[in-house]
Amino acid sequence: MDPRKKSSFLGAFRDAAATLSALRRTLGNSAKAKRILWVDDHPENNRIPHRLFEDGGALVVSAQSTNEALALLEKPNDGFDLIISDMGRGQNLIAGLELVRWWRNAPVGFPVIISSDSPEADARREELQKLGAIGPVLGPENLIAEIARLFQ
Repeated sequence: MDPRKKSSFLGAFRDAAATLSALRRTLGNSAKAKRILWVDDHPENNRIPHRLFEDGGALVVSAQSTNEALALLEKPNDGFDLIISDMGRGQNLIAGLELVRWWRNAPVGFPVIISSDSPEADARREELQKLGAIGPVLGPENLIAEIARLFQ
């Protein structure tokens, strides 16, 4: 990741204190910890948000591929409350869309957020939303706000 982009990204998370506070209250008010499946082929870019969500009372599980995510989603008694996915993974620029298509046809009752600033995600915005996904959500402060809204 470009150092300027990474600095901006990390700074945005630090500047989202009010929204994070709301997220902590929301996640903390739950009878059970919220379980978030975060699908991204570069999980190292999500260390800070993972920590913020976990500090807020959530359990964050990482998957680096759609196949790994599907294996976790198909495990009995391992339910999730939310999926966060990037749009492209490796050479597959629409991996997030493919995951949303699986989710749309699966008997699950939790939301999917596409968190991506990729041109492909923006170009597929209408299709993602028609399938019921949220996003693409741009920027960490918007991701935090969206999760706080979902779990209120």
